[in-house]
Amino acid sequence: MELNRAIPNATAASVPISIIHQVVDHALLAPSGDNCQPWQYAWNGQCLRISHVEERGHHALNERNLASELSLGTVLTSIEVSARSVGWEPAFHLTKALGSLGNEPWVEVFFTPGASETESLLSALAQRCTNRLPYLKKPFDDEVLQRVHALSTPEVRVRALKVEDPALVNSIARTESILWQCRRYQSDLLKWIRWTDRQTLQSRDGLGWRQLGVSFAQVQALRPAQWYPFQSVLNKLGFLRSYRASTRHLLRQSAGLLVFTGKSFGPRIAVNTGRVAMSTWLTVTHAGYSAQPLSLSSLGLFYHRLGFMSEDQATVFDALDVIMRSKLELPENESVLWMFRAGIAPVLGKRQRSLRRSREDHFQDFSAPI
Repeated sequence: MELNRAIPNATAASVPISIIHQVVDHALLAPSGDNCQPWQYAWNGQCLRISHVEERGHHALNERNLASELSLGTVLTSIEVSARSVGWEPAFHLTKALGSLGNEPWVEVFFTPGASETESLLSALAQRCTNRLPYLKKPFDDEVLQRVHALSTPEVRVRALKVEDPALVNSIARTESILWQCRRYQSDLLKWIRWTDRQTLQSRDGLGWRQLGVSFAQVQALRPAQWYPFQSVLNKLGFLRSYRASTRHLLRQSAGLLVFTGKSFGPRIAVNTGRVAMSTWLTVTHAGYSAQPLSLSSLGLFYHRLGFMSEDQATVFDALDVIMRSKLELPENESVLWMFRAGIAPVLGKRQRSLRRSREDHFQDFSAPI
């Protein structure tokens, strides 16, 4: 999990371009907020540079690029798993531009020869996806929990938490529903929804309606809510009540929460959290579990600490913070950084999985002679 290792002295020119293509292809499978895919990759023959595309990453829930930094961590873990599976060891150098606006790369990745991993999580990279459907309400297997807990680092701890307490369930349902009560959050989500199969196939990004875990009719009922006053009317007519009830059901059907906590925060810690979270997600995927990030609840806790929430929102997140600290027995200097719900679930069909844009959309090779 180490970042900013010493940059290898040996030239990386001997890395076959086919290996770089494989690494980028697997990096493209990593999750991002609303599947916005905000990363650009450039290979110069020495290192792979990863830059953040601000236009794609811009979102009301991406204050200070926190969500993008978490996503970057999942990208780096994907690169590590991919490279090690074919005998290359990546070294990650976080640049001074990390977390900033502009076109400067956030990370440089160098590769040196290494031993191929015999027990790779490579297959889990392709299997992993966000599953928003109800799970089968089976508890975590003890062996899986041991593997998950072993992924903790000095900076980021992984914890499993049961969701049997009604106060916890209700609090998460209330925080998740803020998505529909805040115009900025709602509008930035809806711009990424693909309302038809044709839109999904054409864009190959965002959230296709089949990936939302609801029916076509339910999705189309939200389409007029792109004009926010319509959303306000829906909320008054019972939409929020229904959404919270659905969220409570999804939580109760889960094996539990996977919670990532840390004692400090900043861009580098956010990237490390994403790395640990992706390793955890791949580990549980390999064991047959599904997962869904509860990003609004966890990111909201951080934004609340920064004072970005309204007074009404702050009250909701205060309640969740108290419950999470009590359940996890967190000291005052440790906070929740990210969390997922997870559990055993039927395998999603191909059309229920988010698509990815092609390598050609994200990758440039500057090592080839012109």
